Amino acid sequence: MTTRLLPWFAALAVVVIGLAIAIPNRNAIAIAWTVARDAPLNRSLDRIAAARGAFEGYSEARHDLAAGYLRLKMAAVPALDKKAFEDLFRTRLGVTIVSVPGSMSSTERFGNYFAYNEVMTEEIARRHGRQALEKAYGDGLGVVPAPVRTSP
Repeated sequence: MTTRLLPWFAALAVVVIGLAIAIPNRNAIAIAWTVARDAPLNRSLDRIAAARGAFEGYSEARHDLAAGYLRLKMAAVPALDKKAFEDLFRTRLGVTIVSVPGSMSSTERFGNYFAYNEVMTEEIARRHGRQALEKAYGDGLGVVPAPVRTSP
């Protein structure tokens, strides 16, 4: 009788362990699922890499928030004057723009940036309101470089 129940107990143990891992990490899993589902990727392995990067980005963002940092990762600052764009976010929202190397060509890097910024964007919106973040971004795009002085 005991040997007949052993496979059931093993299956139940797998379910319990899976739930013990999934429940505390449900937000990270949701973001990783979104990245893997919505990313413009062709292969299943790319989707897995993007999801792995999303888990890392989520964990990194939660760690940074616990340390008191508000940051956004950007591969390229979308303004004409990078310093003015970064200063605008720092002074208006207390957000540091982190320039990350390269583009988002790596699927794992794409997942990392997406998840990191998703967590940070939600926290920034919670503190300042979603409109404040959108307005800062819009105002930052309009930032133009300071004129270069030429000597007469």
